[in-house]
Formats: sequence, C-alpha cells, structure tokens
Amino acid sequence: MRGKWFLLVLIAAGGIIGTALLTASWYLPATPVLLEIPAGAHAKQVSALLAQKGLIVSPWFFRGLVKVTGQSRRLHAGTYRFSPRRTSWHFLWAIARGRTYRVKVTIPEGWTAAQIAHRLQALGVTDATAFLAIVRAEQLEGKLFPETYFLTPHSAPAQVTNVFLSGFERRAKPLMDSAGGRAGRGSEGSLSAAQILTLASIIEREARTPAERPLIAGVFYNRLKRGWSLESDPTVQYALGIREGTLDYHAPLTYDDLEVESPYNTYRYPGLPPGPICNPGLASIHSALAPAKTDAMFFVADGQGTHRFSRYYQEHLEQQHR
Repeated sequence: MRGKWFLLVLIAAGGIIGTALLTASWYLPATPVLLEIPAGAHAKQVSALLAQKGLIVSPWFFRGLVKVTGQSRRLHAGTYRFSPRRTSWHFLWAIARGRTYRVKVTIPEGWTAAQIAHRLQALGVTDATAFLAIVRAEQLEGKLFPETYFLTPHSAPAQVTNVFLSGFERRAKPLMDSAGGRAGRGSEGSLSAAQILTLASIIEREARTPAERPLIAGVFYNRLKRGWSLESDPTVQYALGIREGTLDYHAPLTYDDLEVESPYNTYRYPGLPPGPICNPGLASIHSALAPAKTDAMFFVADGQGTHRFSRYYQEHLEQQHR
C-alpha cells in the first residue's frame, strides 16, 4: 500500500515538473525583460503580468503553483528582471523571495548634482528634472556621496536622494564628526562643517593627484586667513554651468568669464562660495579637515598632470610661463 502511494506521489511530482518545463517559453529570445509588480498584487494579477510580458504561456499553471506552494501571501512588489527562457518555478521563487532588480550606478568623485541626475535618468532610475528640483530645494549639492549604488528602476526622486544622503551619513559624516566638524583657520576663525564641505568640493575639482590635495587645501586656508580671494577656476566653471544650464562646464576660461556675476565666482568675491560646487570624496574632505602646513599662496597647473606651488606673486607669474 505504501509503495502504491509513493508511486502516485512520484508520478504527480514528475507531472508537475514536466508541466513546469513545458510551460517555459524556450522558443523566445533570451533578452531579459523588466516586470513591475504593484504593491498588493495577488496571484491572478501576477500571472497576468507574466503572461503579458511573454514570460509564461500558462497563467493558470502559475496560479496553481502559487496555491500548491502556499506563496500567495509572499508575492513581493517591485521591479524584476527576467529571462523569458526560465520556468514558472523560477519566476515564483524570485518573486516570493523579493529578488527585485537593481541598477548598478557608479558616481565618480567630483561630479555635480546635474551630472548625477542625468546619469540616473539615462539608467532608468529616476527623472533628472525632478531629482534636481529636490537637490536644489534641500541644498544637497555636496552631500550626494560618490560611490557605487544599486538602485531600483523608476524610483521616486526623493527615495533616490535619501539613498545618497544615507551614503553621506555613513561614510563622510563620521570623518567630519571626528574632527568636531571644524578645522583650520579661515578669515573669521574655524570653518563650519558646511564650509568644510564647500572647501572639499573645490579641492576635489582642483586637485590632479591625491598627494597635492592637502597642499591645495593649505593654500586656500592661507588665502582665507589673509582675506584674499580664492581665485579658483572650478568655482567660475560652476557659475557658468548654472548660467548656461550645462551638465559640466569644462571649457577653458577667458578673462570675460572671470567677470561673471555670481556668488560662486571666487575671483570677484573673497572667501568661500555659498555652497559646494560638486560632491567630493573622502580624500578631499580629509584634506579640507587636515590641510598641509605650507607658506604657499599660489598654485598653477604645470602641464604634466599636477601643479606648481609658490609663495610670492612674482614667483607665481614665472611659474605660469615655464
């Protein structure tokens, strides 16, 4: 009697597995497709969505699998990336475990919010205009921490900004907190945490090699202490980028450019600009917190991938023409 039941179970199991294999869309191309499952979707809705995408050929069989396996309350909402050449078992397993699809997004150090926004849109993560609107309203430039993220496609802009802010809180803020959020001596005393971040963003765009970041920071602290203008080209480029509506203004500056009316123009206005000009990495933040001790007041690109530093203006002029 027991042997008979065992045989029946074996036949039933074989039938289910055989049906699962037969219901796979083996004849379809292997190009993956995205499937969006809304919150609260039940088995009938999920099976219909799978069929609409051409992932399954038998919605009733999928619903049967959900019922037999007791997964009706475990169908997770989200975006999934499936190959049509998989079985109903595979789709149910992934959906029941919430194996949603994530887009890998790598943000380089020194990118502006505008550059980040357009990369996010190009990868299908979120709308660039809406993302930038939040960044500007909440003054998040500088806090969109540069690293690699795995983001959900078609996310709400606020969700994405929160992910970046979490990265900043996790990686950058402890470094700043360890220094008390204040470091160096500016024209009016120690710099605040916000000013440190602004200075770090300028260092990020100025530095050509890691070794010179602390030196550049030292020069800027020296100029701040004396009340001099920083005269940083990247701040002018940022101002021009805002005016021109470009992602990243990198064109060589002219003398006319140096006269652009903007609080970010550190040739016209002494001290730090009103906020960061990009999103700096940890090395630049560390340099802003711990600048090198130097008597240099100037630096200029040497055409070899780094800068020459000098104490006096005449020496600086000579360096420019070497």
